[in-house]
Amino acid sequence: MKHARFILIIACTLFSIMSLQAIEIDLPKHKIGNQYFYIYEVQKKDNIYSVCNKLGISRAELVKHNPRADEGIKVGDKIFIPAEVNDDNDNTSKQEYETIHQVQKNETIYAISKTYDTTPEEIVKANPDATDGVKSGDNIIIPVKAETIVEKSDEENSDSIIVYTIKPYETISEIIVKFNTTLESLFFLNPKVAPYEYVSGTTIRIKKDDNTENNKTLPQFISYTTNKGETFASIANKFHTTIQALHQANPEIKSVKNKTKLYIPIIDNNPSSISESGIPEGAYELFDSIQDVIMSKQTEISLILPLMLNSESPSKQAQLYTEFYRGFLMALDSKRELITTPLNIKVYDSCDSNDTINSIIKSGRISGSQYIIAPDNAKQFEILAEYGSNTGAKVYNTFIVKNNLYIDNPSVYQLNVPAEIMINKVLSYASEKYNNEEIIFLSIDKLPEKDIIPAMRKLFIEKKGKNNIHEISMESLSIDALNDLMEAGKSYLIIPTNSSRSMIARINFGLKELKRDRFDVTMSMFGYPEWITYQNDYKDFFKLFNTTIYSRFYTDEESVEFKDFAEKYSENYNCSLINAVPMFGALGYDIGVSLLNDIISYESVAYDGIQNVIKFENENGNIKGMLNKSVLFINFTENSINKIVR
Repeated sequence: MKHARFILIIACTLFSIMSLQAIEIDLPKHKIGNQYFYIYEVQKKDNIYSVCNKLGISRAELVKHNPRADEGIKVGDKIFIPAEVNDDNDNTSKQEYETIHQVQKNETIYAISKTYDTTPEEIVKANPDATDGVKSGDNIIIPVKAETIVEKSDEENSDSIIVYTIKPYETISEIIVKFNTTLESLFFLNPKVAPYEYVSGTTIRIKKDDNTENNKTLPQFISYTTNKGETFASIANKFHTTIQALHQANPEIKSVKNKTKLYIPIIDNNPSSISESGIPEGAYELFDSIQDVIMSKQTEISLILPLMLNSESPSKQAQLYTEFYRGFLMALDSKRELITTPLNIKVYDSCDSNDTINSIIKSGRISGSQYIIAPDNAKQFEILAEYGSNTGAKVYNTFIVKNNLYIDNPSVYQLNVPAEIMINKVLSYASEKYNNEEIIFLSIDKLPEKDIIPAMRKLFIEKKGKNNIHEISMESLSIDALNDLMEAGKSYLIIPTNSSRSMIARINFGLKELKRDRFDVTMSMFGYPEWITYQNDYKDFFKLFNTTIYSRFYTDEESVEFKDFAEKYSENYNCSLINAVPMFGALGYDIGVSLLNDIISYESVAYDGIQNVIKFENENGNIKGMLNKSVLFINFTENSINKIVR
């Protein structure tokens, strides 16, 4: 029980001179409805005036919140006085609790974690038996916050939504009062939850303080002695209050008996007509009418992909795009409980043909599409981007890297960060991270330099001076030059100037031997996006050298999220993900979740996915379309693989 410090003021008259003396006492504080109250219990010899003096309030203020006190008070009566909440001391909304979730058919740990705004690791930590996954019917512990605030955007912080799990014995009416919302708001945010399904354990979304006309209404209290056969529910209905408010005002009373003395909070913004089950009158009619409104707000998504369905033997490319589509469907499944409007998903085979794209547009089949996933052909994307510009559809460029239509076309959503922006982010990251290392640019034979090397060379020369920059060319497999260069106690960053598999293969053995022998120096390595494709063969090498690789995407196949996704994919489609970089199934899932987050407007656009980090943004008005500028830096250490996003 928390307490607040009150000042007790005693007024004394002596020779017509008023003197005041302050004495501190403790009073308990309770939350009743939406308001916090200090509670004072009337003592022997108290009267209404002495209590006012003790509490430092006027008689009018006391009667305002305790109307029955106007008729007099007696020993044992409780006086309720509004209290301000000190956010620094009151952590009620921040305390973590556990809830039990029953796993539904096809649900995964990853999908459950997103529903409750926690992480797969936290769920596994709370449920060690779930390390290898969960199955339908399992009851698992979910460590979540009592009220998880999910913000729409930086501009709409006032429209915060709560993901809330209904507690035992709570009803719709109590929830409306508790969060100062409306029945209409609840039904719009939770169109799949019928009025009778607002029961313990159900997870719903609530827009707090949506009932703006009454959000400053305070509870008032009267004393009441119960009659035989009355219950908390019948009393709450009789006085147009809630069962929860009754329990909060009378925490010491567990059950109602004949002639039980209760304090009744009368809450003005409570629904005026409530059934014994706590469902307001007209709830079902309102719910049905809202369903009609929601059905009229259909969202249409078109995927136009080179599926090559007419081919007798689909190419690997066609198989990859089929996998992308399947991953996209899994994203829809993971968000099904959060999607409040109907979705119409249309899939078209582009046949890798410009004529087919033009035919699809001319036929009007995508005329109602608000979202279009375009194929990987530059000309076909250009046609669809122009169509999006004319119709207002959002056209996603998910596959093409070298494309700048996002600059002038407001309909384009560009997933892959352009090379120039990526290089600038890499240089900035390297400048911040490598302050104490001497730099070694390592080349072999006549292998060409990576295009970023001249810029990195210039950066480090300006930052560290030429004396701390070394150029080593290994014409053979000898590492003697490197060994002679390194001084005990120093740190060195090795930057191979070529990103090919041949380069890694040739330096692998020699550098590992050097690392083992030169324990007196610290060595790390900087690598390239192509190296992600080599990690199955060289992961131990990367870890040994504390290697950092930059990339537009990364899939950690050892993570809980990926294992969960891969297992679900295999169960759904009776096959494994194709071994490709990037993994198209994961790409389809990530772009699907990002797109759905755009539809579910209360969620942030930013999304840290299984493979991609997606945050579409407009570059301060310099571009008209939306660009994902996320660059990943993957750091391989002896004990972990860490992902840094810039």
